[in-house]
Amino acid sequence: MVEPGEMPSSSPEPFDGMVVNAMIPFQWKDGGLSRGWVSVRDGFIDDAGAGDPPGHARSKDSIILDADGRYLFPGMIDAHMHLFQWSRSRNAVDLSSCGNLRSLLSILRERMNKRDEDPIYRGCGIFIGTNLDLSLFTEGEKLDGRVLDRTFPDEGVMLQSVCGHKVIMNRNARERINVEWELPESGVLLEERAMEASWHMKMDTSSGVLMMEDAISEMLRKGVVGGVDIIPESMLKEQQAVLELMKFLPRLSTSVILSSDTKLNGSLRCLETWDDFMNAPTGPETGEVIFSKFFMDGSIGARTASFFRDYEDANSFSPMRSGDEMSENARSSLDRGLVPMIHAIGDAAVSRVLEAGETIRGPIRMEHVEAIREKDVPRLDTGEMAICMQPNFMGRWGMEGELYEKALGSMRLLLNRFSTLKKHGRGLLFGSDMMPLSPMFGLESAMSHPNRNERLDLSEAVEAYTSMARSFSFPGHLPFSGIEVDQRADIVIFSMGSQDSSLTLLGGRMVHTGPDIIMDIG
Repeated sequence: MVEPGEMPSSSPEPFDGMVVNAMIPFQWKDGGLSRGWVSVRDGFIDDAGAGDPPGHARSKDSIILDADGRYLFPGMIDAHMHLFQWSRSRNAVDLSSCGNLRSLLSILRERMNKRDEDPIYRGCGIFIGTNLDLSLFTEGEKLDGRVLDRTFPDEGVMLQSVCGHKVIMNRNARERINVEWELPESGVLLEERAMEASWHMKMDTSSGVLMMEDAISEMLRKGVVGGVDIIPESMLKEQQAVLELMKFLPRLSTSVILSSDTKLNGSLRCLETWDDFMNAPTGPETGEVIFSKFFMDGSIGARTASFFRDYEDANSFSPMRSGDEMSENARSSLDRGLVPMIHAIGDAAVSRVLEAGETIRGPIRMEHVEAIREKDVPRLDTGEMAICMQPNFMGRWGMEGELYEKALGSMRLLLNRFSTLKKHGRGLLFGSDMMPLSPMFGLESAMSHPNRNERLDLSEAVEAYTSMARSFSFPGHLPFSGIEVDQRADIVIFSMGSQDSSLTLLGGRMVHTGPDIIMDIG
């Protein structure tokens, strides 16, 4: 396995040169960006400053890139990904554009007519649709396994919701994935069984490597140079086998959803604080298992997120664990050398995690935190609780008439309280959950929250997606204050309004170059 940032000889050349005329965050605390320049040498930021570079800083042999007012940020770290699973599911049938049953069935039929071109079908013998968002269905149509049985009596079909917490499948699909449990008459699976069904996208290792390479190319195109990849323990050997054969890797930590009989251990023992984590020896950053993942509730889309109130169209859902059980899970994880990541979306789930957190001595990440009661906010300041949020959720589902309002009414304005939560806990960091993988969409979402009191400014949002995400995802990394000399040259350049990067540098190497970039030699 190669080290992160190490590239084969056929890869793009290192960027040894200077970016000028860029909008740069030199200090998060300033709350703004300054026009300036950055010089890169031997994989590190060699020099940087505001305004125009002094004459002596230019070398006639250097690459000179005029950013023409574009943003220059540290490379984005996606602190909550499902990269390995996404590398496969993005080759399945994309249902994100479906707004009614008719269009969904038409897309499935079209793929069935081209089954020889479907790598997922070739691997597991069923047609898998992903990114299904039933909140977009406007005609009140019912979709369940019985509809799929009637429409496709000879085919196996499984549809995965965009949140991953709900699956709809027909009986043929259940037989072909060979699970032990019986399929409900409705063909609708929630939570653990939905995820178990989704993990049956089996693939040979060589195909898995090609899919992972393609997914990483897309990741770099979005300006993401690393992150935390979350997978079930049942897929860990597959993931590690693929990573071993990769010619190039971004900076990755792995978080494992532990099996009930797990024997898995990590290397980060005796951690009592996040400071211990940040000062630990730097790991290889090539897929090392650093975290364990636990669930306290499900998702708003599946109506399995746990709130203290009922949904507009469904009853409330109870937290999945007691506080004592969660405390025991977290302590056991820390004893194994793994940092707990606890999924909690609704305010009842968040409150239960905070209850557990009061008895845990060690660092914890709470994932999502889409809702929290006002009286629970100060509880974040006790212990070692960091908060990982997905700002893209607000941009995708938080506006008037979207999923949050359909499920929770006016409470949508009290969800994803970025500004409030930034002031509490050990740190606020951002990830995407692959919905979608786009830091720029996430930054825009954090800055345009429909509740003005919960908006972040650009500098605050970038900090959560870079410095904080890195420090709470990789051991041995202290937070940084902006673009700094002697930083490793993980850099991304974006144009205003674009979700794709113009240039992505990883360890000083040009791992993605957009069509709008023109470079001159000194």
